[in-house]
Amino acid sequence: MSGVKLVILGVPVHYWDIPGAALEAIRDLPAFNQAYGFAFSTFGKCVCNRVPYDLATELRKKGATVIGGAQIVMPNSTPINDGTMIGDIETSYGKGEVTQVNLKKIKKAFTSIASRIERDTIKEFDIRILKRLHTRNILGFVASSVITTKKRIDSMPPVSYKADLCQHCKRCIKSCDYQVIHFSAENKVCIKKENCMRCYACINACKFNSLYSDWEKIRSSTDFVHKLSKNTETKILYV
Repeated sequence: MSGVKLVILGVPVHYWDIPGAALEAIRDLPAFNQAYGFAFSTFGKCVCNRVPYDLATELRKKGATVIGGAQIVMPNSTPINDGTMIGDIETSYGKGEVTQVNLKKIKKAFTSIASRIERDTIKEFDIRILKRLHTRNILGFVASSVITTKKRIDSMPPVSYKADLCQHCKRCIKSCDYQVIHFSAENKVCIKKENCMRCYACINACKFNSLYSDWEKIRSSTDFVHKLSKNTETKILYV
């Protein structure tokens, strides 16, 4: 892609990884030869991940010169009931993020990077340094090697449906990147739960609370994962 000087590539963390739909879109992007690249992830504190490093690797494959990366804490978007996310009510899951302090850090980093690009004084970044952003401790690292993405997804509560609240607006269908939702002949929402990625975009899209998940069923295990995690704060690394 000619004329592009800086590519900033970021995604939310989805079960420790780059979301599948986002990864497909990234790999369909044109080459960024002669451009600089910066990779970042957003996450809700409790999820172990190595996404900034993986994104930086994708940028390099596209020909970009990687100059830094970041992990940015956001409120955890897992819905618990009637439009409420766990990140709305619990500090340990990102309530109050992004803070003004972190916003200033991010703005300062991007301003510095842009200035150095204009002055042609910036250098390539060793993307291996981004591994310092990992929120996995040794136990989390071992678990990530054994537990497949499918098992992680299946451990989360499925999306359930309240037919009496549904207004057949089809927002849920439009919000699903994985095409696992459709209306039956009886005009009821049907979800292919075996193919659902538990991203909960459909729950967030529904304005009538007809879709929900039973967060309490897995809350104790998620709290356990959170306690084992480290480096769960916003961090920015660049040359």
